[in-house]
Amino acid sequence: MTGPEIETSGNNLERQMAKRKPKSQQRTVLQVIPALEIGGAERGTIDVAAALVKAGWRALVVSQGGRMVPDLEAVGAEHIVKPMASKNPLQMALNVSTLRQIIEREQVDIIHARSRAPAWSAWSAAAKAGIPFVTTYQSIYSENFPLKRLYNSVMARGELTIANSEYTAALIKERHGDVARRIEVVHRGVDLNVFSDQGVTGGRREKITKDWQLESSVKTLLLPARLARRKGHGLLIAALAKLKLTDLPPFVCIFAGDTKGREHMVEQLKQQSGRHGLPEELIRYPGHCDDMAAAYQAADIVLMPSTVPEAFGRVAAEAQAMGKPVIVTDIGAVGETVRAQPDVKAVEITGWRVAPDNPDALASAIVQALLMSEEEIEGISERAIEFIRQNYSVDKMTSATLRLYAGLRENR
Repeated sequence: MTGPEIETSGNNLERQMAKRKPKSQQRTVLQVIPALEIGGAERGTIDVAAALVKAGWRALVVSQGGRMVPDLEAVGAEHIVKPMASKNPLQMALNVSTLRQIIEREQVDIIHARSRAPAWSAWSAAAKAGIPFVTTYQSIYSENFPLKRLYNSVMARGELTIANSEYTAALIKERHGDVARRIEVVHRGVDLNVFSDQGVTGGRREKITKDWQLESSVKTLLLPARLARRKGHGLLIAALAKLKLTDLPPFVCIFAGDTKGREHMVEQLKQQSGRHGLPEELIRYPGHCDDMAAAYQAADIVLMPSTVPEAFGRVAAEAQAMGKPVIVTDIGAVGETVRAQPDVKAVEITGWRVAPDNPDALASAIVQALLMSEEEIEGISERAIEFIRQNYSVDKMTSATLRLYAGLRENR
């Protein structure tokens, strides 16, 4: 093997290469991401890598490493350690050469970038190597000044730009229509093996119930999100203040999100609740939850009351996969993930969409959800599970992505 040695976190790369099929028989996709820590982009990278391997392709990932590397290698993909998280212009320039060497050595057919800093290096390396450059645009990047818009634009400069929602696709056209060549919507996928009643085994739900001190006779409203103003905790408190609690079934509201370093937010939210005269025990702050499937199962209603646009409604999709009614603010892409009136009939809904600045509308949706009959709850549950299965599964996401890859290669 010629050229500088490629660092890997798995088995010896030369032994792996000796077992590979000729390039004519095996296609190779190189995904580039800053690191493989916990997150949606990281999970998507691994899901696509697994699908590539299953389809007989080679799956390579370049990143600076992280806790999810073992997960990547477990699906048969290969990881290459390089400083892809760096935003230092000099390092980004050096990464161009690094990626070019990997492309040549590994006979890469397609390079797929999932974040801005490494995307600039990947874009240049792909152009030099003459291979397709693909991006996944999956965040609502801020654009506070013109240079920031230019920096963000690399995520639309691919031969193919994958948007994770219709909202994101429209945003790309609005912001980067001058450089975007081809935009395809591939919705983010929910792992239905993880987010299903059958997937929650043993005493996991019981542990959540015990940790959160939930009672079977009391309904549970769940807002799973880090404590940040944009996630709508304050909006939900304002909506709860509109309710006449004595006219409703007893319930508690769980703000499941990391409180470390955000103690000031907890105090502000508690003060807001106090000013509205809400019972102290109505809202609980158990902190970070590392078993969201069990958390969804323990909940009766799941809320995603974001006050600024989201690129995708992950919480809403996961909760519906677990058969839970959802209430979301109709802003950004979140509304795409929920079947609600007036788009569908009342007997077809999987949840409620409300305006992001309207606590009265949010309060009304909460009342409707709390007063549902068992028959109505069962109907929503069945429809929600089927809706996510048909539209937002990991299999649907990876199949669509591989079809796009195949089309790029065939068109060359």
